[in-house]
Amino acid sequence: MIPLGEIAALATTVVGSASILSFTIVGKRIGPFTMSHFRLFFGALALWLAVALFTGNPFLQGISPSQWFFLILSGLTGLFLCDTLLFQSSVDIGARTTILI
Repeated sequence: MIPLGEIAALATTVVGSASILSFTIVGKRIGPFTMSHFRLFFGALALWLAVALFTGNPFLQGISPSQWFFLILSGLTGLFLCDTLLFQSSVDIGARTTILI
């Protein structure tokens, strides 16, 4: 039997470590705020493409105003504010300490 769970856990650890190290290097060069903007733009583009491909509804028709509100609120807090603070901490105290905390 192939240990798929263990392989998935190790792959997640490797990808997560590589991403925080690369974000630290890029964050020192262009700044955490700018990097967060780029990441948010490309992440939103990737999510939009995925929704358009899998649902066939590229403009998210049929979503109520309250759902839009919570979607935007979630994006602003989770994807923008928290990521900017994470990138700033990785630049200030280093990737290893950031991951540990």
